[in-house]
Amino acid sequence: MWRKDRDGIVRINLCFENNDAQSLMNYVIQGWETWLRYLGNPGPSTRQALKVQFYKVPGQSQLPNCYPSPGIWYTALSNDCVVSKKLRNSDNVYASLGYQKFSSQPGRHVIVVGEQYQNKAYAIAHEFGHIFGLYHEHQCSDRYRHVYYVCKNVVGFAAALTRAEAAGYNGHMLCTSEDLAGMFAFHGRSSL
Repeated sequence: MWRKDRDGIVRINLCFENNDAQSLMNYVIQGWETWLRYLGNPGPSTRQALKVQFYKVPGQSQLPNCYPSPGIWYTALSNDCVVSKKLRNSDNVYASLGYQKFSSQPGRHVIVVGEQYQNKAYAIAHEFGHIFGLYHEHQCSDRYRHVYYVCKNVVGFAAALTRAEAAGYNGHMLCTSEDLAGMFAFHGRSSL
């Protein structure tokens, strides 16, 4: 659970891994604004306490990088900062889940966006949910009470099934084995 400040606001500070990652700034702002449209600003009237902000060093106008040199954490930053990272030649997107309380290592909270991902603002809005501690519906322990997963309806199933059948596997195996789904590039594996 992210810590509340004395005023009751949960401030989640962001920094950018390096200068290249700072190119994500507008997408990060748009992603947070997506949440704000639904949650409203923190306070008693909205009954929500989340605030995402860029970490600023007093007296400096430019945002600092989390790592001024590779592998060297900027010590003026809190170790709890969420590091915004940009992956070159990738369309992967992921984030750490919630507040990582069992470690105090800097850089343990991340939002990572591949430079080739098309809708970066949407992806970052989605990943903020994970930063806040939200799981996907299909990953919750009670998912079978709320979500009915139909493997064959997932985009890419037919093509993956063709590849799997050529190798001697069937649709049931493809839909129930995360290893096989990965082997045949079936993205529905994230729902397993």
